[in-house]
Amino acid sequence: MNQVKRVRAGTRNPVFALLVCFQLGCLATLVTCAKYESILSKMPDARKMARDFQDLYKYEYWLSPSMLKGSLLTGPSPQLKRVVLKLLEGQHVKIGTVGGSITAGASASKPGTTDWFSLFIAWLQSAFPEATISARNGAVGSTTSSFLDLCMPNHVDPDVDLVVVEYSVNDGYVHSHLEHEQMYAYERVVRKLAQGHISATQRRGQDPPALMLLHNWRCCRGDHVVISNNKTTVTPTLSHFYRNAEDHYNVLAQYYGLPSLSLRNALFHAAASSQQGFMVDEVLPSQHGIRIHPNDRGMKYIADVVVHAVQQALLSLALEGFSEEEARHAGSWALPAPMMPGNAEERNLQCVLYEGLKPLYKQSKGWEFGCDVPHKCGYISMSSGSTMQIQIDTSVPGDLLPKDDHNDGEPQLVAVHIGVLKSYEHMGMLRVGCEGGCSCKPLTVDCNDPADHSSQVHYVRLMVTQHAACVVGLHNEAASSSGSHKLKLACVATTVAALPDHGGWW
Repeated sequence: MNQVKRVRAGTRNPVFALLVCFQLGCLATLVTCAKYESILSKMPDARKMARDFQDLYKYEYWLSPSMLKGSLLTGPSPQLKRVVLKLLEGQHVKIGTVGGSITAGASASKPGTTDWFSLFIAWLQSAFPEATISARNGAVGSTTSSFLDLCMPNHVDPDVDLVVVEYSVNDGYVHSHLEHEQMYAYERVVRKLAQGHISATQRRGQDPPALMLLHNWRCCRGDHVVISNNKTTVTPTLSHFYRNAEDHYNVLAQYYGLPSLSLRNALFHAAASSQQGFMVDEVLPSQHGIRIHPNDRGMKYIADVVVHAVQQALLSLALEGFSEEEARHAGSWALPAPMMPGNAEERNLQCVLYEGLKPLYKQSKGWEFGCDVPHKCGYISMSSGSTMQIQIDTSVPGDLLPKDDHNDGEPQLVAVHIGVLKSYEHMGMLRVGCEGGCSCKPLTVDCNDPADHSSQVHYVRLMVTQHAACVVGLHNEAASSSGSHKLKLACVATTVAALPDHGGWW
C-alpha cells in the first residue's frame, strides 16, 4: 500500500504533468511553449526531469495526429498504466505478442528489425533505458485465435507483463452477428491472458498481464486488372469499412475495458482518397492478387499505433495519476462472466505443431511429412484413399480435472483438436475418428473454402474418452468440392473438455 501511495503522489505531481505536456509539444493546453519555458527555467528539478523524460518522445511518427487519434479506442487500462510505471521505475518488464503472419514479420524486409514488433521494442528500449526489457514474438503464420486458445503455453511466457494480441485479419469477417466460432475463441484467448491462466501447470507469482488488442487492416476484396494496349493496370478494390472482425472484437474490448488499436481507422480514408504515402499499393503490396501483408512502410504505421497507445498511458498517468482503486484493479482483476454465453475456458493439456507432430505418427498410406511452405511443415496427402494414424495421450492428470464435475459419474472427456489446412483451392475432404484405445464420434469436414482467399490452419474437434494411447485415424475421402484432394495435418492439441460438442469445425 505504501508503494501505491508513493506512485500515486509522484504521478499526480503537477510538475510531472507539465513536463509530459511540454514534451508532447504543448498540445494539451492553450498556454504557449514560451510560457512553459519561463516556468521550467525556475525549476531546476523540473529541468532534470525534462532531460530524463525527453527520450520518451523522440519517436518519429509517420502517421498524422488525426490518424493516431482515430487509431485508439477504449483508452489505457489500469494494467497498461501499471506496466508503464514499471518501465519508468527501471524494473524488468516482459513484453510479448501473438498473432498471425503479419506479426510474425511476413513481408518485412528484415524480420526481427523492420517488422512492427521489433520497431516497438526498439522504441521501448530507447525510451526507458533504465528498464530491462525482454521481448518474445509468439506469432505463427496461417493461424487464428483458435490456435492460441489451444496452444497458448507454447507461445506466451507465463510471467509476461504486456501482451499485444493481433488476430482480426486472420480470424476474418464472418457475418454481421457476433455469435460465430472465432468470436468465442478470441474471447477465450482474452480471458486466459487477462487472468494469467497461460499454462495449466505453471502458476503466476505476480499480477496478470496487461493486454492491448491490435487490429491490422484487411483492406481489399481483390485487385481489378485491366489490360489495354499490351499494358496491365492493377487497381486494388477496397473492402467496405466494416468488413473486418475488429468491430466484433471492439465489443469485447469495451466489455473488458481493454485498449483496442485500429490500423484500419488510421489509414482507411487516406487510402480511399489516394493520399500520397497511404495508398494501398504503398502499404499493402499485392501477393497473387491478395493484399494482407504490409511492407516496411505498413509495419512502421502499425508500430506508430502501438507506440501511441503506450504514450497515451503515460499521459494518463501524468494527468490522472494511478489511484489505489486502479492499483487494486490491475493487481487482482476479477473478470465478469464471459460475454459470449457459456464460453468457458478449457485447460490446455498439450499442443504439437509442424515438426513436433513426428512423435505422434503411427502409420500411413499416401501421407508424407513435408514443407509445402517454408517453416510450415506437416503430414500431407494429395490423393483420395490415403490414410494415416496418429497416437495421442488423452489421459488427464488428477490435479487438472474440474473440481465441480457435473458428468453424473461419467468419465471426464478430452477434446482432441486436429489442426488441418483450410484453403481456397485444391483442398479435399477429411474424415477423422478414433480407431484404437479411445472412442469418439467420427467427423467429416471440407477443407476447401473458396469464399475466403486465405490459407489457414483450422480445427476439427473430437470429444474423446481418456486413454494413454488413443489412436486417431485421418482419411482422404473420394468426394471433393474442389475436384482436388490435398490435405495437410499441421497441429494436434488436447484440452480438458468444458464446452459443448457442436461437431465440425472449431
